[in-house]
Order: sequence, then structure tokens, then C-alpha cells
Amino acid sequence: MLVDIIIPAYNSHKTILRTLKPIQKQDILEYLNIIIVNDASKEDYQKEVSLFKEEMSIKEIKLEKNSGPGQARQIGIDNSNSEFIIFIDSDDEFYNNKSVSLLLNSIINSEYDMVASKFLSEKDDGSYEEIFNNIWLHGKIYRRKFLEDHNIRFNDSYANEDNGFNTLLYLLDSNIGIVEEITYIWCKNENSITRKNNREYDYTGKFGYIYNMTWAIETAIERGINNNKLKEKILYVLFSIYFYYLKFMNEVGVEEMLEKSKKLKEIYDKNKLYDRERIDEIYNEEYNYIINEINDIGELIKKISFEEFLERIGD
Repeated sequence: MLVDIIIPAYNSHKTILRTLKPIQKQDILEYLNIIIVNDASKEDYQKEVSLFKEEMSIKEIKLEKNSGPGQARQIGIDNSNSEFIIFIDSDDEFYNNKSVSLLLNSIINSEYDMVASKFLSEKDDGSYEEIFNNIWLHGKIYRRKFLEDHNIRFNDSYANEDNGFNTLLYLLDSNIGIVEEITYIWCKNENSITRKNNREYDYTGKFGYIYNMTWAIETAIERGINNNKLKEKILYVLFSIYFYYLKFMNEVGVEEMLEKSKKLKEIYDKNKLYDRERIDEIYNEEYNYIINEINDIGELIKKISFEEFLERIGD
């Protein structure tokens, strides 16, 4: 097999057929190995496996304890050996029957360690938004050798773990390719861990964005990375937290955001970027991203500057 397709699944019996049927239709099905990692669901997935096992290579790995999607994916990696790896969630689907071959053809004879494509995100009104980023796992293929050579593994968090994984990969001097086509559909599921309870895992607690960004940056530094790419990433993250701090400033729990950012602020103080032009560019990129979510962001910035925000972290 050339490609392992790893599917973490936790009580996903209502949605996983939506994921498996487009895999069955892939035009290089004979080169694919599908692994469902059952993250201690109430029931197994043998019924679903039996529906497809005559036509494609598919198996289930059962975990005794719920470990979260990141660790489930890692167990899938550790229990497979194909040259390339693709992750898909158990409530999402591939865009069409050429999605996997498009990704594979883009990486197999190249020097890329990861290739990222566009994907569709289903919105609340049922429409779709076209997205490209290097943050989430959606629409990406990975070269196993690079992950193993650089010991890139998922951490133990339950959300934003893909953000941490891909940030570490980016910082460790990976060669990333880009595909302009769409290969993946991120389907709306309000019960998913990253969307339920008004996205409570996004920015606070052990399982949030701050935890994963701090983990990825600290890990990169421990491995000897100290360059402008690292310094720029630290600034991107701090600007992102700053803007979301302004957004949630009057909500319960926002002080936890400051508390969880202290380590990141310490790292920033030791690894500052001094290129004023580049700092302004990064600021504007994050501002233009967040402006779609916060209508009065301009007024909020006047109340608390980025420098004042950093001081609050240090208090």
C-alpha cells in the first residue's frame, strides 16, 4: 500500500459511512489502507468494516481508553507503514474520487514532506466556504519518513492538536507543497469536540490553541530551532491571542487566556523579532483575518494596545 488513511472515531456510527463511501470511490483504491482507530467508543465498527472489506483494505484498531483524536491518529501512524499518510475525520469526506490521487501525485515524485490542498468548510446555513491553510489536517498528505526522522508526533491534547502538529512540522524546516484544487469537505457537526459548547476548547485550558502553540514552539526550540521563522511564528500567535482577547474581554474565563499565555510571553521576550516592517506585515495579516469576526475591532484596539496586552500577561 502507498497511502494510509487514518480515521479517528469516537461514537461516530451516525457519520462514518459518509466518510467511508467516498473513500470506496477513490480511483486508486488498490493503493489505500484504511485504518479506523476506535477511541473507546461505546460500540465497535465491525459492522462498518464488514460493509467495505471485500472491496478495500480496511481494519479497526480498538482503544481501551478514550485518548482524544490526536493520540488516536498517532496510534494509527504507529500501527501502519505506508509511505504516505492522510488523515480524515469520521464526520468528513473527500471532495471527489480523485482527491487522494491528486494529493499522492503531488508528493510522490517530489521533495515535499507535506502537501496541502484547498478544502470546503460547511457553514451554518448549509453553504460552503473555500479555505486554504497549513494549520488543520484537512486536505493534506504527509511523507512518513519526514515525520519519523524528525520525531513529529501528536501530543495529548483533545483539540487544536492538529494545529500543534502542523506548526511543529512547519518550524522543523519541512518542505511544503501547495495544491490549488479542493480535495476535502469539512462537514458541519455541532457535536464535534472543536465545535460543541460554543467552541469552548479553542483558546482556554490544556486542550486549546495556546497550549498547542506553546508546545510546538517549545519543542522546536528544544530541538535547536532559533531563526526568523520561529520568531515570526511566535509573533503570529501572540497577535492572534491578542485579537481574541479583545473579542472575549468581557466574558467569564478570559483571565485564563492571559495566564495560559505567560510561557509564550517568556519565549517572546527571549526571541523577539526586530524587523519593524515584518512585524507590521504580520500584525496586518492577523488583523485582516480577525476583522471578519469582530466588527468593532478598531475601537477595541484603541482601548488596549498590543503592548498593554503583553503587560497584562506579565502581571
